[in-house]
Amino acid sequence: MEEIYNRRKLKGLTEIPSVGKAIALKIEEYIITGKIEYLEELKKRTPINIEEFYHLEGIGIGPRTVKALHDRLGIKNLAELGKAAAEGKIHSVPGFSYKKEGYILRKIQSLKKDRGRYLLGDIYPLVKQIEARLSSIKDVRKVTAVGSFRRMKETVGDIDYLVLSDAPEIVMDYFASMPEVDEVLGKGPSKTFVKLNNGMDADLLVVSKRKLWFSLAILYRK
Repeated sequence: MEEIYNRRKLKGLTEIPSVGKAIALKIEEYIITGKIEYLEELKKRTPINIEEFYHLEGIGIGPRTVKALHDRLGIKNLAELGKAAAEGKIHSVPGFSYKKEGYILRKIQSLKKDRGRYLLGDIYPLVKQIEARLSSIKDVRKVTAVGSFRRMKETVGDIDYLVLSDAPEIVMDYFASMPEVDEVLGKGPSKTFVKLNNGMDADLLVVSKRKLWFSLAILYRK
């Protein structure tokens, strides 16, 4: 969206299917200011922390059920939902059964266990975006995101990139200077460790063709 706006301003945004002038203006506002005033107003009117409930949509917790839980039990966030489920209060709300109450409790416990990890769907676009950046470097022959991301695990703790190139310094300098990078944690002859803007750690290993298969064998086990 930002690239389109930088090239063609509002006209470019309105050429996107289903984007009219009103939505285009809000996109422009977000690109320029980092927020949308109308959204901030809506948040003030809503006491519920909606974003915390996104991870529960897979077990049937959507906007309507969140509203029902708030109306009946005053639940505003995930911590309050977990407490209510542990105390056996959820099944008293219409549309919820003992079985669903158990699902909710187990899911929240699972999320607590995976704290510090990220849902695959949430970080997938970022991983692919960085892959595309690295692939654009002239001296790079191949880029692969490995580890738990490659195996499509439900949650991912960090991101590991394996790059095939004979110019490791060029690749690592580029990697460390990407806009997605918040801090460089370490840098060696062929490996760089960074912290991304979203809080995740990302590792880059640059290898020659001769060492590629050995490196893949090591990293694919992570």
